[in-house]
Amino acid sequence: MACRLRPDLVLSEVTLPLLNGVEAAIRIKKRLPQTHVLFVTKHSDREHLHEALRAGASGYLLKNCTGAEMIAAMHEILSGRCYITPGMTRDLFSAVRQGVSNPQSPALTVRQREILQLVAEGHSIKNISAMLNISRKTVEYHKYGLMRSLNVRTTAELIQYALTVNLLANSRSPTARHGDS
Repeated sequence: MACRLRPDLVLSEVTLPLLNGVEAAIRIKKRLPQTHVLFVTKHSDREHLHEALRAGASGYLLKNCTGAEMIAAMHEILSGRCYITPGMTRDLFSAVRQGVSNPQSPALTVRQREILQLVAEGHSIKNISAMLNISRKTVEYHKYGLMRSLNVRTTAELIQYALTVNLLANSRSPTARHGDS
């Protein structure tokens, strides 16, 4: 939708079903580098903030913010600056000073992260193939490559890894599908 509408600013949540907000931001920034992404999220932890910033976000705001703060964040971003909700800036500066990185998260490609998320959400190889418009063999190649690089042996361990790095939207169960309660 962003490619079609070409907005100046996209508001997104970090965790979304099917393609999470971080992966969506990476795609948007790749195709529309001038478009700004502001995450408006419930996640107030360092890991989600770092993921969003690595994805190219211009801002990070918590959903419990006031309307005035949201407007201020949008003005800052559209003026070419960045905005991070004040309660999280201290943590961000501390992490940068300490050189903190996430040791649990090896560098994964966008495609690997997509496939990891879809597998963890309970989609079959066949469904993932259709959703991403790639062959089943390509899906299997990425899935087993992920398993090798993450040093896991089973799909269950792969799903556990996805849960550990908060890749699933709203901490849903691995077999929950979009629209299920």
